[in-house]
Amino acid sequence: EVTFRVDYTAPNIGREFGTVYLGDKNVAYLVVAAGWARVKEQGPKGGEPLPNVSELLRLEEVAKQQGLGRWSKEPGAAEDSIRDLPPSAIGELSGFDAKGFAVANKGKSLEAIVEQVRDGSTIRVYLLPSFQFVQIYVAGVQAPSMGRRPPNPTVVAEPEGTTNGTTNGDDSGEAPAPLTTAQRLAASTASTEVPPDRFGREAKHFTETRVLNRDVRIVVEGTDSFSNIIGSVYYPDGDTAKDLSLELVENGLAKYVEWSANMLDVEVKIKLKNAELQAKKEQLRIWTGFKPPVTNSKPIHDQKFTGKVGFMFSVAVY
Repeated sequence: EVTFRVDYTAPNIGREFGTVYLGDKNVAYLVVAAGWARVKEQGPKGGEPLPNVSELLRLEEVAKQQGLGRWSKEPGAAEDSIRDLPPSAIGELSGFDAKGFAVANKGKSLEAIVEQVRDGSTIRVYLLPSFQFVQIYVAGVQAPSMGRRPPNPTVVAEPEGTTNGTTNGDDSGEAPAPLTTAQRLAASTASTEVPPDRFGREAKHFTETRVLNRDVRIVVEGTDSFSNIIGSVYYPDGDTAKDLSLELVENGLAKYVEWSANMLDVEVKIKLKNAELQAKKEQLRIWTGFKPPVTNSKPIHDQKFTGKVGFMFSVAVY
């Protein structure tokens, strides 16, 4: 369980700084003790000392003496610790060949970590071990849209992390860390706000609680006409792996989409279609108040006719 406590705020930039705990462990202590970070002794603009700074400094000194992490004295250790990341992992998405990637990996099962959930059926992941950053549209389904928000100029537009000449809570003179890939993508260029669809927030929350910041398995199914990657997403649930698309449809948080479902095996399509029919029958969430379309067709008795099978629900029902 992760908890946090806000220690101080920087009102001019609208940011809060605090302490994060993993269970009963102070994450800052863990990071400094491993030599992965140095200690800042003061808050913004030389203000009050940071909480627990004495213990942080003690842990930093121990890490230095032991040569851990950034304090390593081994020749070449710093150079060896540098990862060669693909451009997409650092926010350069323009050169990524989505179609080529999909062709090369179609049908393959790829391990990934979910970095962001855009909506119930769209996730952004780091593929392992390459750390290629890609957006995946869940095959066969579509969850309600989360709408669109105008960009936040305080976060996106201010160069070098400054506002009216002051840095973002740091007077050390160092440039602040750049926005993450997910933050850049989240900063929409749209100028108008579009509210979420009905049950859009619920669908996003459903997906977040199951896959966000967790290891998942992606099976690449193909791309659409806009070079968006379509894939099946499987996440662990105890000793089993669950299909995110099926879970969304069964809970009335996504609808079956024929064109992307055509990329899937017939058995998977049948499961999704039957799950949607059941959700409609029970009027779950997005299907609340659903009424089947009125048909003018009449039953055919004792007559021969020619037709085309549109969909097979099971081996016995057409």
